[in-house]
Parts: sequence; structure tokens; C-alpha cells
Amino acid sequence: MNNFELKLIALITMIIDHIGYVFFPQYFFMRFIGRLAFPIYAFLISEGIKHTKDIKLYLKNLFILSIISEPFYDLCFNSNINFLKNTNTVYTLFLATLSIYIFNNCKNNIEKLLTILSFLLLTNILMTDYNVFGLILVYIFYFSTNMYKKLLYSFLLITFKFK
Repeated sequence: MNNFELKLIALITMIIDHIGYVFFPQYFFMRFIGRLAFPIYAFLISEGIKHTKDIKLYLKNLFILSIISEPFYDLCFNSNINFLKNTNTVYTLFLATLSIYIFNNCKNNIEKLLTILSFLLLTNILMTDYNVFGLILVYIFYFSTNMYKKLLYSFLLITFKFK
């Protein structure tokens, strides 16, 4: 399966999830199908970080997408627009990417640990979509080299973190 096919699957399952949430909340299976989207996006982000030629441009584009999509997310899932609380999934992916970028530029293990802990705390404070679990999932994909291990961890996290 290539990146385009993964993106398409993630997009379709995300749309099913959002339609289920907004129009058919009584049909939990639609939300269940939607739970597949985030792990796929987390995997694609981790691969994007590894393979991008310009991480700063990658971060800029993620940040812009998070800002543009936030009002729509808030209108759909929250009662008011707020860019600093209950933020969308793209914020989570942006913060994960930013934390990995900073992590990779740290000079020692103390700085690396503080970076990871700071971003885990930040996602909790901002109450980003998937919060700490979202960051940890991106970290698992980014730092793990065994695909089977990545899949196992991601589905375990999905199982324990339903919305």
C-alpha cells in the first residue's frame, strides 16, 4: 500500500466518523470506523518527518492547516471557536512533529527528555484531539523500526482511547 492509498483510507474513515458524529450519533459503528483514521495519519506524519527535505516548511504547512481547520472543527464538535482549547487532530500532529524536530536538535538526553515531557504536558493543557495518546502514537511510529510492533501499539492505543 502506498502513501496515497493510506491517505485515502484515512480520509474516508475520518469522513465516516465525522458524519456519524454530526448526523447519526446513534450509530456508534461509524465512530468506530473513524478510529482508524488517526493512527494512519500518525504513521504518515512520522514517515513524513523522516523523509521530508524541508522540515521547517513541513511544520509551517501543518501549522497553517491546523489554524485553517480549527474553526470548522470547533463549529462541528464544540460550541464555540477556541484556538487554544479542545483543538483538532492537526494540532496534535503539528505538536508531535515540532517536538520530534526539537528532540532531534537537542544536544543531550536531558534536553531530549524535557522536550518530550514538555510537549506531552502541552497537549494535555491544550486538550488537543487525542492529547497525550496522539503524541505517543506518533512517537511510537517515528522511533520504532519494526512495522508489526508499530501496528500492535497503535491498535492497543486505539482500544484504550475511544472518544
